[in-house]
Formats: sequence, C-alpha cells, structure tokens
Amino acid sequence: MNDVWFSEPVVIDFQPNGQRKVSSCFEAMECLDLRWPGQARDGAWRSASRV
Repeated sequence: MNDVWFSEPVVIDFQPNGQRKVSSCFEAMECLDLRWPGQARDGAWRSASRV
C-alpha cells in the first residue's frame, strides 16, 4: 500500500494521554488501531477504519 500524505497534519487529542500529530493515511490507521479506546469504537470509528 502506498501511503498518502495530508496537505496539513491533523492533531488528535487522546485524553488523558496527550496529543498525536497525524500526517498520513498510515499514521491515521495506526491511531485507529492502536490508540483509540475500545469503549469508543462505535459506528464513526468503523466508518473511518473502512475508509
């Protein structure tokens, strides 16, 4: 898979563990898989992970 870089990085706030700057699709998937809290994995999370 070729990684796609964003024109501007996106900052995601993982309370209470701090923030993470995401600059590419690969980094976004990594956040969805590794850092997103299990109890917050709802329909929006499933939609984002499919995209």
